[in-house]
Amino acid sequence: MTQSSTKRQDYIDISRGLAITLMVLGHSSLPIPVQNLIYSFHMPFFFFISGFLSRPLSTLNKKTIYQFIKKKAISLLLPFAIYSIINILLYPLYGELTLIEYIAQIIKHGWGSMALWFIPVFFMSVIISKLCITTRITAVISSLLLIIISFVLAKYKLQLPWNISTIPFASVFMIFGYIMKDLIIYIVNTKSFTKRAIIIFFTTSLTSFIALRFRLDMATNCIIPIIPIIIAALAGIISLLTVSSIFSNFNIISKIIQYIGRHTYEVLGFSQVIIMIINSNTNWGSITKYIILIILLYCIFRLKDSLPNLFSSKNN
Repeated sequence: MTQSSTKRQDYIDISRGLAITLMVLGHSSLPIPVQNLIYSFHMPFFFFISGFLSRPLSTLNKKTIYQFIKKKAISLLLPFAIYSIINILLYPLYGELTLIEYIAQIIKHGWGSMALWFIPVFFMSVIISKLCITTRITAVISSLLLIIISFVLAKYKLQLPWNISTIPFASVFMIFGYIMKDLIIYIVNTKSFTKRAIIIFFTTSLTSFIALRFRLDMATNCIIPIIPIIIAALAGIISLLTVSSIFSNFNIISKIIQYIGRHTYEVLGFSQVIIMIINSNTNWGSITKYIILIILLYCIFRLKDSLPNLFSSKNN
């Protein structure tokens, strides 16, 4: 691996680590304006970066599509099933429903606002976006059509089980990640610190200005007004990636954040339920609570790393 490709992977892992940390903080008792700022881009980022790393399928025959879907099912849905079962088994430690009632609720409605909602939506969005980015022209046209579909679903509050209503909007960010790849590479490779600082200031200001007026919540498909919300998300994503490219120059800090970034699935799968268990069974303060969360997540990371990598899948 060349030095440039190594650095590229570094800032991507750093950006993932920062985004998943923001997700955890966004679910805490931060002031509402700060929560709205985090929500404005942290979940769109994960869809965007998937599209950024994506490559068009070499062909669109049935065999190629089947192989792609199979690989994504193994890497996404298999661990999703395992983490879902673990979350369900932990429910009696904090929940009020019986376990049977809780299972029935999940089967019928999905994970709702629990962070695991993200994975089935991500899986379907990966497939849709992959079929849309055969060329840049098809990517642009598809993104426009998906924005219209997203708007209609949100405007008429068509809430479907398992957060299915969110899939078109999520797919838009995957396609934008592909379309904007050259721009992002240009920004993160800019050597001038002043230029990067200006980009961070401008994009963060734009995101903050919009986020203070309109709240994005992808889990409930709260995405109206859709154009300003998309602009805020894209600006926030650019800011996050630019900050990450700067962090990649700081060895110790970057290594810690990269480590978190390589375990976003585990943070997504377990951070929320751990906090809920702690809140339901203790009166610990925020500092103690999050120290325990960090320790437990680190143990989960080490356990995951010690197991055979059954769910590995390279980006396509």
